[in-house]
Amino acid sequence: YPLVYVEWFTPFRSPDLIMGFYHISKLMRQGGHPYAEVIEADWLVRNCYLNP
Repeated sequence: YPLVYVEWFTPFRSPDLIMGFYHISKLMRQGGHPYAEVIEADWLVRNCYLNP
């Protein structure tokens, strides 16, 4: 099975009133490490690109 590395983020919050962008944050574990997993590729529904 093909595998993918995924770093998880918080669910969407309300969009910014001026720019219209949604606010999210990277989920972090204790010690500052990202909350991430290796999952099967067929579990993905879609990917998205995040702007800084």
